[in-house]
Amino acid sequence: MKKYIIAAVLVCIAALTCRIATAQETDKSVLWSEASNMTYFMAKYYNADKQVVMILGKTLENDDDVSVCLHLGQSTGIHPQNIMGLKRSGMAWKEAMKSVSFPVSKLFTDVGMYEIFGVPARFKHAYNEFKKWQGDAGYEMDLTDDDVRDLVQLRFAVQNCGMSAIEAMRKRNSGTSWTNIILSYFK
Repeated sequence: MKKYIIAAVLVCIAALTCRIATAQETDKSVLWSEASNMTYFMAKYYNADKQVVMILGKTLENDDDVSVCLHLGQSTGIHPQNIMGLKRSGMAWKEAMKSVSFPVSKLFTDVGMYEIFGVPARFKHAYNEFKKWQGDAGYEMDLTDDDVRDLVQLRFAVQNCGMSAIEAMRKRNSGTSWTNIILSYFK
């Protein structure tokens, strides 16, 4: 009987260790390396130099900010590292977008009927702000940095991974990181 209890405890410890190991974030030096799939996908999608992608990834605190810098850079013609400088100076994404003359409304991906009947909870604030703006083009949307990151990464997932907007939103709403969503699609 003792053997079975010891075996059960060892199995539980092994399962816990595996969960902890998979729950940890990927090391930035690995995620944003020359050989990394994430570096490759971001460079390819945004038509950016891999070295620039790696610098952004290793320098920015939030991995999703890499896509925001690249997206704004691609859309405005401003070098992504200059946009990174705005973020690193303490500017919120909302202010950085104003600074580079990027219209906030261009962040949004069409989610079809869900815009009317409700998007997953994590996206409600942003899409409610969008609805207010649609009703009054002079309305200044109040988006958080997380809203901006989610909207840019949603666009990436829909356009580059072939996911439907609502599928990507539901995965993100469940707590899955954008990095894991993107990398799992390309495996």
